[in-house]
Amino acid sequence: MLFRSDGGIAYMIYRTLGLVLSPLLPLWLRRRAANGKEDRARLHERFGFTEAPRPGGPLVWIHGASVGEVIAALPLVDQILMKKERHVLVTSGTVTSASILAERLPPRATHQYVPLDTPGATKRFLDHWHPDLALFLESELWPNLILTA
Repeated sequence: MLFRSDGGIAYMIYRTLGLVLSPLLPLWLRRRAANGKEDRARLHERFGFTEAPRPGGPLVWIHGASVGEVIAALPLVDQILMKKERHVLVTSGTVTSASILAERLPPRATHQYVPLDTPGATKRFLDHWHPDLALFLESELWPNLILTA
């Protein structure tokens, strides 16, 4: 396995690069925001911060990279929310997917941008949300996020 949680060399290099490059990430995100590829008002979410409270009860986290995955996830969100005590957190990484979710997510479902795959951002994100179950609907590999979860 390329990225092992027990300290595989590839994961150690990836994690170290994330730590070393972290100071440059705000500049990169601001540039992306200037080009319309990030939501300037929600850049803090990409660093694992949120203003949304974690709801009480079971929380199911569904992550989809962009538009296709989040649209495919909407029927699943509805099914999960059939039990009244459940809540759903949907994360995605694109402005377009966030816009669609803002219009289509039902009550008890929240959208947040997926954090950058750095140790600090993933820790802050998971420390806040503490999901009871995580479902990933994408093929991209996010080692820190997956292994930390």
